[in-house]
Amino acid sequence: MFFFRVPPLFLPLASLLFSSIAISQSSGEHYVERALALKLQNNVTWHKLLHYDPLLMRSEVLTDSFFIADFGRTDPKQELIATLEAYFSDLSDHDSMLIQCQFPARYLWLDRQLNLPDYKFRQPACSSFERWAKLDEVRSISAIMVSGYFGNPASTFGHSLLKFNSDKTSRYLDLTFNYGALVPDDEPILRYIYKGILGGYESGFSDGHYYSQDMVYSRTEFRDMWDYELNLSEYERHLIISHLWEVAGKKFDYYFLTKNCAFRIAEVLELVEGDDHLTSRSSLWYAPVELFNRIEDINQKKSGNYIRDISFVPSYQRNLYARLDDLNDLELISFNRAIELGDFELAELDQASKIKILNSLISYYEFKDVGIMDDKNHTFKQLKRQVLLKRLALPVAPEDEIDIPALPSPQETSPPMMFGVGMRHSDQPNNAQSLSLNWSPFFL
Repeated sequence: MFFFRVPPLFLPLASLLFSSIAISQSSGEHYVERALALKLQNNVTWHKLLHYDPLLMRSEVLTDSFFIADFGRTDPKQELIATLEAYFSDLSDHDSMLIQCQFPARYLWLDRQLNLPDYKFRQPACSSFERWAKLDEVRSISAIMVSGYFGNPASTFGHSLLKFNSDKTSRYLDLTFNYGALVPDDEPILRYIYKGILGGYESGFSDGHYYSQDMVYSRTEFRDMWDYELNLSEYERHLIISHLWEVAGKKFDYYFLTKNCAFRIAEVLELVEGDDHLTSRSSLWYAPVELFNRIEDINQKKSGNYIRDISFVPSYQRNLYARLDDLNDLELISFNRAIELGDFELAELDQASKIKILNSLISYYEFKDVGIMDDKNHTFKQLKRQVLLKRLALPVAPEDEIDIPALPSPQETSPPMMFGVGMRHSDQPNNAQSLSLNWSPFFL
C-alpha cells in the first residue's frame, strides 16, 4: 500500500472543486424535476423542436447526432432530461464545446420555461453559430412562395422557403433556407415518382444566399415569387433561426405529397405559435399554397398583425416583357432591327432611348441564353457582351422603375381543395333537375 502527502494548500481548492460539482449536479436534478412537473416533455413546442411525431412515436430526424439521449429519437422525456443534464454538465466543464452551441433553440426555449441559471443566449464560445446566424443583422423573417414549374414534377404545385431579411441594401445577400429531397443524378422518372410519393428518399434543410435562389427560380426557371414578411418578436426570430442551425444538414424522410418543403417550413414557423394550425388537416397531401392560406388564417386571427408585408417578385421573363412593353413604337422598331441585323449603334436615337434599348437587349440575350440550356453554345453570351460594351460607353443614368402589375398573392386565392354541392338545371323540354357534387384534391 502506498501513501502520499497532500499539500495543505491543495485541500481548500479540492474542497471547492468537489462542492461546486455537487452543487451543479444538485441544481441539474432540481431543474429536471421542475421540467417534469411542468410536463415539458409533452409540450407541443418541445415535440416540434425534436420533430417528434406522436403517431409514429418517434422523431422524423434520421441523424443520430441530433439527439443527446440514447433513446432520444423515440422518447421526448429522456431527451429532455439529457438536454438539461448536459447543460449543467457544461457549466462545470468549460474546456469542452458547450452543448448550447449545438442546440441553441432548445436552451432558448427551456430558459423561457425554467429560467436556467447563468444562461446566456449569445456567448463567445458559440462563435460558429454567431457568424452564421448574424443575429445583429436580421430584422425579420419571410416565408416565400414560388410559383409552379412544369419542367420538374416535384415543382408542379410550387415551392416554399424561408429568408432572413437583413439591413443590407441588397436582398440578394440575405440567407435563405430550403428543404428538398436528396435525389441522385439521372434518376429514372418512374423510380423518382414511386420513391417521391411512397418514401425512399432522404431530405433535409440547406442554407444559401438569396441570389442563388433568384438565379434558379427567377432567372432560370422563370418563376414568380411572393415574399411574406412576418411580424415576429426578437425572441421568435431567434428561436426560428436557432432551430434552423440545429437541423441544418440533418436528414429526414421525404414524401412528396405530405412531408414536403411547405410542410417542413410550416413546422418551423409553428415553433412560435404554440399550436399546429399550419400543419393540421394535412394527412393526405400538403400543397405549398396551403401554407400561405393558413398564414393568412393566423393573420386574421391576430387582427392583421402576423403578416407585415407581402411583395411580389416577378420572374426574369416577366421583367423582360415589362421592359419591352415600356418601349415606344420607334424604340421597339430599333430593338427588333438590332436583333435582326446585329446593329447596336442606334445612331438615329437620342441617348435616353439608346439606354432603354440597350438595357432591353441585355435582358433579352440573357433570357435567350438561359433558354437554350447549352453551356457549349456561346452565341447569346457573345451578343450580350457586345451590347454591354455599347452600354458602358454611355453615361450612367438612373434606371426608371418599370411598372409590373403584381399577380394576386397565394392567400388571395382559393384553398387548394375544392368541394361543392349544387343543383343542376336543364333547359331541355322535360326541365330536368339533378344534384351536382364537385370535388377536386387540388384546385387553382
